[in-house]
Amino acid sequence: MGAPTAPYYDDVRLGGPDGLRYPLEVGKGTFLVQADGGAIPAVSPALAVAAQPTLRAFDSEPSLSYAGSTAITGSVAAVRGNTTIGASTTISSGFVYGTQGKITDKGILTTANYVAALLGQLDTSAAGSLGTTPLAAIWGDMGANSTAASATGADILKLTNTTNTIINSAIYVNANANYLMDITDVSYGGAHFLVGTTATTPAGCIKVHTPAGVRYLQLYSAES
Repeated sequence: MGAPTAPYYDDVRLGGPDGLRYPLEVGKGTFLVQADGGAIPAVSPALAVAAQPTLRAFDSEPSLSYAGSTAITGSVAAVRGNTTIGASTTISSGFVYGTQGKITDKGILTTANYVAALLGQLDTSAAGSLGTTPLAAIWGDMGANSTAASATGADILKLTNTTNTIINSAIYVNANANYLMDITDVSYGGAHFLVGTTATTPAGCIKVHTPAGVRYLQLYSAES
């Protein structure tokens, strides 16, 4: 649907005498009607240049700039994805994501830079005091509560490589940190994975790579 045309609306201003005037200052408007089950069409720019500048197909950059202490009611997110599965809905096949990040590689990758399907970047270069606030580049949270008694197929983090490509490792760590892992087992009574017993029967090892070379972590099949 186009904007009104002259001469009928030439002197019509939105918002009073100082408002916007059709058609020169507003231009044309477009209404998009989607069918049931449809979605906004994908934005698919074709980038065929030898020196590719920075591109973000969607760029959302809210700024928390109040000059003083401010209390956030709820949360602030630059991008939020929330897919709701209805109470009467049973998912019988397929995949459901809250937010998806994906790289499709059809070219040749070099060691010139990092390529990631999903990037969580935390910039503290201009921070005041970080203090003891729980702070993370990636936070995987399972929520505050659940009606399910157990979920044996659920993990906070799933890492999979089901291709025939042998990759370097499942987890790569290069960090300036006090600990490799900081483990707490206190939720709902604790003692779920920190059992405090002695292992007795050797049953294989896990191979890890360290700055000193390959090392092996002993596994046990029994405890006392």
